[in-house]
Amino acid sequence: MVSGAAGPVRRGMRRMLWVAAGLVLVQGSILLAAHDSTARYFSWTIAVPVTAAFLGGGYLAAAVLEAAAARQRSWERARIAVPGVLAFTTLTLVVTLVHLDKFHLSAASVLTRSLTWGWLAIYIGVPPVLAFLWWRQARAVPGTAPAGTPLPPPVRAALGVQAALMLALGVALLAAPVQVARLWPWPLTALTGGAVGAWLVGLGIIAAQSWHADRRDTVAIVFPAAIVYGALQLVVLAGFAHSVHWDQAPAWCYLLFLASLLAVGVAGLTTGTRSG
Repeated sequence: MVSGAAGPVRRGMRRMLWVAAGLVLVQGSILLAAHDSTARYFSWTIAVPVTAAFLGGGYLAAAVLEAAAARQRSWERARIAVPGVLAFTTLTLVVTLVHLDKFHLSAASVLTRSLTWGWLAIYIGVPPVLAFLWWRQARAVPGTAPAGTPLPPPVRAALGVQAALMLALGVALLAAPVQVARLWPWPLTALTGGAVGAWLVGLGIIAAQSWHADRRDTVAIVFPAAIVYGALQLVVLAGFAHSVHWDQAPAWCYLLFLASLLAVGVAGLTTGTRSG
């Protein structure tokens, strides 16, 4: 166990989690509401609306996870949200800097320009602050959490498979977004491929942590977020079905993957309720 695992969530970390939850809630709401108007209402133009909606769904699910983490009293129950969020924000900053010429930093609209500079400020500021708060949290109140009830074996196995798939595809998209884009159910550019890759790595880390922790109480906040993520992405898939390459295997594999996320979320919640 990490030092401080059994200690309380420090005030700074709790505030950071609430701030992060609010930021991703705003980003997700904008992307879902303005999926076809990103040239005006987002930091860069996303030509394929289903990609904007996909990213929006991810942000809203992240808001659920981060708000749940912020509400926990014990660091043992909250910490599972932090490494994945730190990885996602760091990788998104890298993707942003690589493709900075695609961003609306000099847009004619004050609103668009403000949103863009706000995006850049968030992704420059959040990673170092979150990393510092994580370091402080890990040093605080040393202790070891008591043993808990393990996850049901099928749930843990599914988390392991999901983690491996998301991490592998996420890293591949970050390394070669254009070449790997053919493995995605709809068209991706180098920028959107990198953005999707950052999401997959962050989610993959959370799934891998859940598999490794193998404790219902430690990973409890992951299950509602998994349900929200899976449900929103299924709605996105249905709403933008015309943009999806249903004649190719990746689309059906993606559909099965979303169903597995929902199944893991529901199973994790219901087994935890019955055991409690």
